[in-house]
Amino acid sequence: MELKQRLKKLEAERREIESKLEDEVKNRGPELYAYWEMLQNELTFEKVKGMGGRAGRLRVFEAWTLRDKASEVEETISRASKGHYLLEEAKLQVYEEAEAPTFISPPRYLSSYQSLVNAFGTPTSYEVNPAPMMLITFPLFFGLMFGDVGHGLLLLIGALYLMYLRSKRAKVPEFFEPIVQGSEMLLHCAIAATIVGAVFYGTFFGSHKWYQLIFGLKEPPIPLASLHKPIPMLKLSIFIAIFHIISGLLLDMFIKIRNGEVKHALVGPFTWLIFYSTVGMLFIYYSLVVKRASRFISDMFVFEASKLPIPVPPLLLILGLFAVMMVVRVKFEGPMEGFGSALEAFVATISNTISYARIFAFFLVHHAISEIGLLGGLEEGVTAMSVLTFVLATFLIMSIELLATFLQALRLHWVEWFLKFYEGAGKPFTPMAFIRRFTKPIQ
Repeated sequence: MELKQRLKKLEAERREIESKLEDEVKNRGPELYAYWEMLQNELTFEKVKGMGGRAGRLRVFEAWTLRDKASEVEETISRASKGHYLLEEAKLQVYEEAEAPTFISPPRYLSSYQSLVNAFGTPTSYEVNPAPMMLITFPLFFGLMFGDVGHGLLLLIGALYLMYLRSKRAKVPEFFEPIVQGSEMLLHCAIAATIVGAVFYGTFFGSHKWYQLIFGLKEPPIPLASLHKPIPMLKLSIFIAIFHIISGLLLDMFIKIRNGEVKHALVGPFTWLIFYSTVGMLFIYYSLVVKRASRFISDMFVFEASKLPIPVPPLLLILGLFAVMMVVRVKFEGPMEGFGSALEAFVATISNTISYARIFAFFLVHHAISEIGLLGGLEEGVTAMSVLTFVLATFLIMSIELLATFLQALRLHWVEWFLKFYEGAGKPFTPMAFIRRFTKPIQ
């Protein structure tokens, strides 16, 4: 009896389910059939794509095009298919656009900088392309490291000659082809080196006497630093580091906010920006107002307000801001990841800033080699030894040191700056000549 009752119960449940299914089919039958047709179309579409995009007279393809070229593409397809076509435009979200290729067509004066950016990684559509900003910062860094009127003019002549070769489409060895294509950048760097040498350093091929003789000045208009008084150059290198790194953090904030990642912008670059800018402004304050940057370190451990130029001990201020950054990141990122990212920011604050001291180091190297070239007494009189020493030193400067200076300026951008805000995870837009392929109607 118990088994029969269970069977009857199951039979009743089956009839109830069948009744509900019949009602559902009656009510939603057309909709379900439409879904079925859409599924069949998608299956056919994928099958045709797997066959090379062609099945009989049907051709299926997906392609990216420039927005202002979309109407031209549709017109070409319509003409080739005699009006028998279906065109669907994809609507993507912000980060889905990272899969889309990036079309970059910089003006000629930016093409060399864009090549350096692309060598690091092609920008995506949701990033900021740093090439226009490098037009200012790259020659500036190079000029400060390579500043000299004579060497800058030599580089200027070389850059103009390379531009001439490029305009004539002259054949050069493959090794020199990138140098020829980047002649505009060399021109900008040469101008920067010449201006810095004339305005700030007062040297002509390393000689202050030749500079005074040519320009009629006892010292440059804005005497900045020399081989024998290098400390102002070290301070300037740190100042440049502070503002350059802050600009990278600001760009990172802007990108994240623009892409709707407000929380990530506040937790990540904003907390680091507050911490880093405070440390940077303290260093600038001690350098320009207190006029003793070295006292910044000693005052770290002084806690008597009467002995400090500021009302708060620097160490407490720095540690307090670091604690705030760590607490915020731990709250939103988790204990391990938050503590790790905060500690990484703290270490990077020191290491990245010190890295800009290479501007100061290569300034010393350049001026030291230039003075070595004058040790033969070329400033006092011309002898075979003095000429030979000068030529060898100039050759060393215009070859090995020139390349090293260029690479150091590039490193400051790629490592210390790009890593703050730039991913370069895109792919370049390389259009196919399909318009020429479809100029004839499809047979």
